[in-house]
Amino acid sequence: MRKLLIALFTSIILIIVYSCGGSSMGGYDDVLKVLNLKEIPSQLDYPDDDAIIIKETHKVEMTIKDNWKLETKEQVYIAKKIFRNLEKYSEVEIDLSESEHLEGIEARTIKPDGSFVKVEDKDFYWSKGKTEGSTFYLDEESVKFTFPALEKNCIIEYTYTIRKDFPFIMDVWYIQDYDPILYNKYELTLPVILLDPVKGAGWKWRYRAYNYKLKEPEQIKNVNPGEMSSTEAVTFNWAVQNVKPLRYEKMMPPVIEHLGYVKFAPSEWENWTNVTKWYYKNYFQPQLKITPKIKQKAEELTSNLLDEKTKIEKLFQFTQNLRYVSIALGDGTIRPHEPEEVLKNEYGDCKDKSTLLIALLRSIDIKAKSVLVKTANKGKIDKDFPNWNFNHMIVQVETADGKKIWLDPTVKYCPVGEIPWTCEDVQVIVLNDDGSSSLASTPMSFAGDNQNKINIKLNIISEEEVVFDVNMIVTGENNLEYKNALEDISNDGFKKFIKSFISDDFLNAEILDYSISKLEDVNSNLEINFKFKVNNAFQKQGDLYFLNINPYKILSWDMSFLSQEERNFDIRFPYLFKIEKNIDVNYPTEKFTIRNIPEDVTINNKQFVYFKTIINKEGQVKFNELFTLTSRNIKPTDYKNFVNSFEKIKTKQQEKIIFIKI
Repeated sequence: MRKLLIALFTSIILIIVYSCGGSSMGGYDDVLKVLNLKEIPSQLDYPDDDAIIIKETHKVEMTIKDNWKLETKEQVYIAKKIFRNLEKYSEVEIDLSESEHLEGIEARTIKPDGSFVKVEDKDFYWSKGKTEGSTFYLDEESVKFTFPALEKNCIIEYTYTIRKDFPFIMDVWYIQDYDPILYNKYELTLPVILLDPVKGAGWKWRYRAYNYKLKEPEQIKNVNPGEMSSTEAVTFNWAVQNVKPLRYEKMMPPVIEHLGYVKFAPSEWENWTNVTKWYYKNYFQPQLKITPKIKQKAEELTSNLLDEKTKIEKLFQFTQNLRYVSIALGDGTIRPHEPEEVLKNEYGDCKDKSTLLIALLRSIDIKAKSVLVKTANKGKIDKDFPNWNFNHMIVQVETADGKKIWLDPTVKYCPVGEIPWTCEDVQVIVLNDDGSSSLASTPMSFAGDNQNKINIKLNIISEEEVVFDVNMIVTGENNLEYKNALEDISNDGFKKFIKSFISDDFLNAEILDYSISKLEDVNSNLEINFKFKVNNAFQKQGDLYFLNINPYKILSWDMSFLSQEERNFDIRFPYLFKIEKNIDVNYPTEKFTIRNIPEDVTINNKQFVYFKTIINKEGQVKFNELFTLTSRNIKPTDYKNFVNSFEKIKTKQQEKIIFIKI
């Protein structure tokens, strides 16, 4: 299956998602007639866009095989006119899952003078299995090609046909794109007999449109059935015109929550149990084999443990520590490997590790179930439209006293009782032992769970030398992120990591000492200690000495997205968090006296709370600073207030203590 969702978060457009129906090459002239245009629009008509999709059509033909087994053939046609940024559109990759077969492909570039250059057969490159980031799609075949002779205002055009053995399980029609679309059509043709509940299969077309107002499809009967054995057929089709592009914004919610598209599902999937029984019977249950070797391993790991909680923790940590090799759930294969095979290989993806953990737990009579997840960074499942739309699997354990625990064995440093933010506060599907299922919601962490606590003792030795002694304690999601980042870091790399906190303010800082707590202890928070010296830390103006005592940004994210004048979409932070700083400034009273210190400040709005308090003692100034994100979503109507409030924080953080030298 084509993986649009990955491309959506990286902002890189995979052209393959917009498929178009069976037109021969050069099949976009009809668009001009439909739209009443004399010529294809130019850059002047679309000054903010790099390209336009002239025509995109899907033409799907369903046929009946033996025992009412269904098959579809999808013909795809796409034509784009490129104005600029040619490299972004130069390459196309078409991915095929195990049940999809490519039956022909053509591509060419049409130059502005009307001449064209074809992609030759030898220039289509095939591969079996592929990698995207940390994900490996083992069962997928793909074909890749590059358009030749690209130049500004050229048209790229390609068409291909895919035959699918399991129609409408993962099929999506994307109505909208990052580029404007002049004409986009989806067409399904099938034998009329298939719809007959008495003589046929009583097939129903199940679909739902998202983020786009779409009318019911037009129906046309008695069309040419093509490959179908029946002489009577019906065609359903949608055609949309002048579809506006989706303008991506940094830190927006998953694009799929705003992109216009139609999701399809098989006729028989009228409830979630129908979906999960299909998955359980065909893919999950046959693989969940609790063999003597699995039971032996579970007993070996827990032989000296008495209580249930400790046993769960031990088996969870064992599974966590197996090497993670990702094979996507949903987009790639959906069948886990057998637990004994995962045990032997000592690696697996989310469904492999989850299935192994379930087998280990069940072998010692601890209840455990598989949980199908669409992670928070990929959107949400629609509880009212049962379909296959998952990209992850975790485990739900039920203890003897009825407590439910969520476990994600793919996250190495996650303790029992915590899950990564991508699995937090999302609706999931829990598989029961008979293949039935139930909807559930995962727990959400709060700001106090995800905390960076920074304690700084700043000792002024002289006007030329200031020493910072720093202690950092990191909890929750920040703990997981830091531990993963530091897992294989060298000493030199760790020093660079430390300097990254302070380099913006103190380029000449010298690291004197550093230490880090044990990463492998998943039940403890990460603690980092380091000491650094800064020469010439004071800025001198006349007899005044200005000192910056707070070299840490309040947020670790790149906040450049706040430079936009306005937003169309929410800002969505991955999780709530809290940052606390306690700074003690110690100065020799025989050398310095304080002329001025910053004032206390409190900022409280819908999205965060910030305050800073200062206590001035003889020889010491104590600063306490606290930032708490109270809402993950900042709506466009609250955006300017958020920016203004954040600017106030930045201004206050830049305030300095002013000393006078005695």
